[in-house]
Amino acid sequence: MGDWISVEDFLPNERDPILMVAINAKGGNYTTDIYAGWWRGSEIENSGENWARWPHDFEPTHWQPLPPPPANA
Repeated sequence: MGDWISVEDFLPNERDPILMVAINAKGGNYTTDIYAGWWRGSEIENSGENWARWPHDFEPTHWQPLPPPPANA
């Protein structure tokens, strides 16, 4: 897997599949599981639900593109 990208530095392209995580969430001592989803971007701007398949009431802090599929997939 690659390096995690901060959502404050750069947002993914809309609808591109990504991995998402929140680090130091909920007051600084909680890291979420990793989820696969996508950024909805301007599709539903300001709705509070800009991250598809993200189950938390706070946004992820980092993301990265999905790794390539296995060669024999």
